[in-house]
Amino acid sequence: MAGAELILARAAAAAYLNAAHEGLGYPWRRWETGLDGRGPLIATVRAALASGDRATILDLASRLDADNNLGCPLS
Repeated sequence: MAGAELILARAAAAAYLNAAHEGLGYPWRRWETGLDGRGPLIATVRAALASGDRATILDLASRLDADNNLGCPLS
C-alpha cells in the first residue's frame, strides 16, 4: 500500500469505529445508510481509493482526521 492510501486507511479505520455509535453525532453515519448497511463512509473511501488521485485521497484523509478529532460528548 502506497503512502497516501495508508494514510487514508488509518483515518478511515478510526472513522469507521467512530461511526459505529450513531448516538455520538459523528457526521459520517448520522443521517444516511447505504445499501450495504454501513453508511456513506465506506462508499466515499472506496471512491477516493478508486480515483487513484493522490490529492483526492489525502483530502479525504484530512477530512476524516478532522472529524475523528471533533471530541467526544461522553468525556
